[in-house]
Amino acid sequence: MDNPEEHPEEELEDNADEGIDVEEAGTEDPTTKKKISRQIKGIVRLEKIIADKIKGIKINLRFNKRGQSIGTPERVLQCYLGMQAKSMVSITYDNWHDVPAATLENVWKDVNLAFHLNEGMRKEVMSLVGIKWRAFKTFLTRRFLAPFITNPHLLEDNPIALDVPPKRYSIPEEEWKIFVTKRKSKEFQEFSKKQKERRAALEYPHRSSRRSYKEIEFDLQTKLGIDEPIDRSILWKEARKDASGNYVNERDKLIGDAIDDLLDQRNEGTLVEVGTNDILTQVLGKKEHPGRVRGQSRGVTQRDYFLKPAGGFSGLQQYQFQFQQHQSQKYLDDFKKLEQSFEQRLRSQAEQFEAERKREREERE
Repeated sequence: MDNPEEHPEEELEDNADEGIDVEEAGTEDPTTKKKISRQIKGIVRLEKIIADKIKGIKINLRFNKRGQSIGTPERVLQCYLGMQAKSMVSITYDNWHDVPAATLENVWKDVNLAFHLNEGMRKEVMSLVGIKWRAFKTFLTRRFLAPFITNPHLLEDNPIALDVPPKRYSIPEEEWKIFVTKRKSKEFQEFSKKQKERRAALEYPHRSSRRSYKEIEFDLQTKLGIDEPIDRSILWKEARKDASGNYVNERDKLIGDAIDDLLDQRNEGTLVEVGTNDILTQVLGKKEHPGRVRGQSRGVTQRDYFLKPAGGFSGLQQYQFQFQQHQSQKYLDDFKKLEQSFEQRLRSQAEQFEAERKREREERE
C-alpha cells in the first residue's frame, strides 16, 4: 500500500493530476452515465512527439537561471511523462520504490529517445514520472472507484462497474482487479481519509491548477520582458488568483495586500530581511519548512533559493547588524533634517513678526 510518509503530496498538491487528464475528452461519469466533454490538451502534442521519436528527432528543453526547464518544451515533457506513467508502469505496485529497476530503466531510455537529456537529469525526471504515476492511481480511484465505494447502492444498477477497467486506458483486467482490491481495503480507506484531512487543513491552497510556480514565473517574466528571477512572495500571490487576476477569497487578498505593503517597504529600504525570514515568511508568520521552499516549484532547496553571505550564520548576523545600523543612521539623518526645517521655519516666523512690529512702530511715529 502507498506509504503517506513517502509521498505526502499525493493528496496535498493541487496540481496532482498534471499530465493525467489531458486525454479525458469524451469519458463517461460512472455515477451519471453522462459523457464528460473537456478540451483536449495533450493528444495532438503526444502524437507529434511519438512521430518525431520514430524519426529520431529529439526535443530540446529550455532552462531558467535556476536550471529548471520552462516554456512550451517543459509542458510537452510533462505531457509525455504523464503518458509514460500510465502506459509503462503497472498500477498494482504499492509504492514507487517497489517498481522494478528494469522498468525504471526502460522508462528513462524511452524519454531519452524523445528529449535531449543528460544523466544529471535522471533523478528529477524519474521523480516526476513517479509523481504522475501516483496521481494517475489517485485519479482512477477518485473517478472510477470512489463513487461506488462510498455509495454501494450504485452497484445495483451496474454490478460489474468495479470489475472492468476504464476503456480509455490499456489496463489488463488482472491488474485492475488487484488495484481495486487494494483500494477497497480498510487500510487504504483509512489512509485516504487521513490524506483528505491533511489536504483540507491547508490554509492557503493555490488556485493555479496545473500551472507550477516556475510556469507562473516564466509567464510573468515574458510579460515584463525580463529574465531575472521573481521574488517568491509575488509568485505566491499570483498562484492564489483566478484566470481574471482576482483573488479567490478575502483571506488570500489580505495576505496579498500585506505582501504588497512589505514590497513597498523593501523598495523604500526600510525592511529587514535575513535568510529565510523574507517577505513571505514575515507575512505568513510561519518559519520555512526544511524540506521545501514556499512559492517555488519542487526541487528548489533553501540552499538554492536563499543566497547567504559568506561566513554562514555569523555573516547573516553581521549583515543584519549593519543593515540596522544603516537604518538607525537614516532615521537620525531624517530627524536632523526635520529639526533643521522646523528651526528654519521658527526663525522665519520670528523675523516676520519682528518686521511687522517694526513697521507698526514706524507708522505710530
